[in-house]
Parts: sequence; structure tokens; C-alpha cells
Amino acid sequence: MSSLKKILDKTITEANNINTLERDALKNTLSQYGFAIVRGIVNPQEIIEAKQALKNAFSAENDNPTTGETPEQLKDNYQKFVINGFSSRENSDPNAKCMRTFYNPIWAEDIYRMRDVFRRLAMVRNIIYGFDTNFAVDDVEDGLWTAARIHHYPAGGGFISTHIDNYIAPIPAKDGMLEYYQPILTMSKKGSKPDCDFETGGGFFEVDGIRYFYEEETELGDMVIYNSKVPHGVVDIDNAKRFQQNALAGRFAAFATLYKQL
Repeated sequence: MSSLKKILDKTITEANNINTLERDALKNTLSQYGFAIVRGIVNPQEIIEAKQALKNAFSAENDNPTTGETPEQLKDNYQKFVINGFSSRENSDPNAKCMRTFYNPIWAEDIYRMRDVFRRLAMVRNIIYGFDTNFAVDDVEDGLWTAARIHHYPAGGGFISTHIDNYIAPIPAKDGMLEYYQPILTMSKKGSKPDCDFETGGGFFEVDGIRYFYEEETELGDMVIYNSKVPHGVVDIDNAKRFQQNALAGRFAAFATLYKQL
């Protein structure tokens, strides 16, 4: 058993559905390790079908610029391609990235077959914070809404430099939780097997100076939850391959983050 698998296995919480997820146990894991994995809430087949729907609907012609979107555009299905900085500058430029984002709010047309998956991801987020399970999932509540979206890091060099989420999360502290936690939905596998999405690079977090490329051991549908103080990022995806903006080769991950009312 690899050292990565050993540490990841210690952080896995298995749950068949939202109602069986125990918040206290999850908080303890997050406190001890700085990250946790929730497995079983989302079935791997759901991710496979969502990625196929994404590829069927995709057109690079829909890529909007890095900046310039309006608040209302982000509240509907919206696609943008962001590229700025350089991966080699990751120690000095925490904003450097090359990635595509598919905004797919839960109330928008379900063009990627992700609505129910996003809803469960948002519910796990709410459980971590001690909110009502359905808080801000389907509508705006207390000035907050769920920005459901998929990130695509294209083969040929997609990345986001090492960073920490050092902004103040727009959510009140509850039950002594004064830190920000981000659940990431695993939508890709790393490796050379036919069912893998990419071979080199990938999502990582760093704990005690050790960099963990979690997609080497996680399964499709796993929710990887990290503490905002944990450095994380995405190392260049398959940078030995030719970059093609009109293709969807590479790494995918999904988020259901609380955003302030726009």
C-alpha cells in the first residue's frame, strides 16, 4: 500500500446518503488532518454520465474572456476560459492559472446532468458548517447562493498555482468553526489506464510539507474537503501533450461554493 493511500484511507468517511453523514466525525477528521474525503454520496457512474453530457454540449466558441462577465451572467449557464500568469511563477504569483469554468447554477437548465450531484455537494458543505441541509441550495438565502460550477484544466498545461483561500468566507462561524472549508468533487482519475483522464500533474494539497496528489487514489464522486489554510493547487496537466482549446481532454473538478448575493 502506498504512503498516499495510507494517509487518505485514514481520512475517508463513507456514507450511503446525506442523512448518514456524521458532522462531528467529519469535523474531527478535518481538525486532525486538515482535509477529509466523503465517499458514497455520489456514484461514479453519475460522474461518467455528467462528463459525457458536458462533452456533448461543449463548444469552444462559447468560451468567454478571462474577465468582463456580469453578475447576472454567472447566475445562468456561462462558460469562460481563464489564462494568466505562469506555472513557473507559482511561488510568487498565487493567481496564475490556465483553466475553463462552466458555471451551472442549480436553478439553471441542467445541461450537464449535474443538478442532483451539485445539490448533494452543497448539502455536504452545509453539514460541515452546521447549516440547515438545504440552506441556499435552490435559492438565495441570507444574501448567499450556491455557485455550482465545473473546472476544466486542459491537457497541454492546464494548472492553478499553489495558493490558500485567504479571503474571508461569506458565512458566519457556527459551533466554533472559525475556518473556511471547501469541498471539491472528484471528476477525474490520474494514471495511464484507459479509464484515466490524465497522466501527469493533477490536484494536490500540502500538509506538513508533503504534497498529496489525491487523484492518484481517490475515486470518481469522492468529495475532497480541505481546510482553507492548507496550500493547494493543480500542477500542469499532461504538459507534454499539445494544447487544444477546442477539446475537453484533461482534468475536471466540481464545486458548490457559497457566493454573496450579486
